[in-house]
This record gives sequence, C-alpha cells and structure tokens, in this order.
Amino acid sequence: MKVKAWHTFYREEPSLKDLLFQLQVHCDLLESILAESPRRVLEVGCGMGRLSLFLSYLGMEVTSVDNDEFVIARARRVNQQFKGRVAFVLAEAFNLPFSNHHFDVAFSQGLLEHFSNADIRKLLSEQGRVAETVILSVPNENYPNRDLGDERLLSKQEWRRILDPYVVVEDKDYFPARLPRNLFVKRKIMYLSKLRLA
Repeated sequence: MKVKAWHTFYREEPSLKDLLFQLQVHCDLLESILAESPRRVLEVGCGMGRLSLFLSYLGMEVTSVDNDEFVIARARRVNQQFKGRVAFVLAEAFNLPFSNHHFDVAFSQGLLEHFSNADIRKLLSEQGRVAETVILSVPNENYPNRDLGDERLLSKQEWRRILDPYVVVEDKDYFPARLPRNLFVKRKIMYLSKLRLA
C-alpha cells in the first residue's frame, strides 16, 4: 500500500463545515483537555490546526508544531481565515524546542498511530518533558480506513500495553460512527488516553 504525503492529505481548502465536524468528532478529546483548565497548550503534529484554533478561541495560549513546512503554512492560513490566535512552529516532535514543563497540556490527534511502539514512547516522553499532562487521540481498530496508508489501528488493550510505563489517568474509546461494514451498529472509532509522565 502506498503511503501518502501529508501535503497530499491536506490539499483541500478547509470550510466552516469541516471545522465544526472535526470539533464534533473530537469533542471528547477537547473535554479531556479542558478538564485540566490549561493556560498553555501544545499540539504536536498539528495538521490543519483546527483543534488548536478552537482552543485559542477559549483564551488559551496555544502553540502547534509540525515537521512539515507545507502543513505549517496550511495551518497558518486556516488560523488566519478563521481568526485564531495559534502560534505555529516548525519542529521535530522527538526534540521539541521548549523548556521543561513550559505547557500545562501537550496533546496529539492522529499522530502516534504512524510510529513503532518504541518511537511512540519516545514521543510521549518528550511531550511529558515539556508538559505536565499528555493527552493522545488515535484512530482505533474500528476506524474504517487507513488515510495515509501506514496507520497502526490498535485496540484499547494494545494501547494500554504500549502506555504501560506511564500513569494513565483516563483512557477510552470515543466517537460512535456507523461503518460501511455494518451500517446499523455504531462503533467507537477513536481512542483517547490522558497521561501523567512527571
């Protein structure tokens, strides 16, 4: 299976409808972030920056990083289009350019499923270095397709094994959706975990 590039994945122009749909899909993730009452938030692997954009509307100081110049440029345009207040930084997720515990929360959505178990732990440890709380969201084994081609669609139990070295304070599957293989049964297609690493 051919793996797509991120600039191919994010080629369509964002719309208000798309922004609102993403907020609906990831409402559980946003609620988990908001439960921490954060002032400073970091999104790692920002994509179009839609979740960061929403958090900036709530008055938080939001920084989003990605290692792809095209993705950062696209996220900046979305931020400008929808009048957000997000700072976008071109950076590697394995070596974040921030001081220890600079953020209250670091989160990622749709990032970690592209990495090996060892690299996932490295990424989480680096996020835990710069933030007090780390929250991750990934598509789970019920997700209907592989958007880029290299996703590891794992169960909650498999994620629990990967996250075993950390203190997990919340984990759950979320966002029920009807899938093509079973149109009459809703299955939750996303996994969320909140960690304390310090």
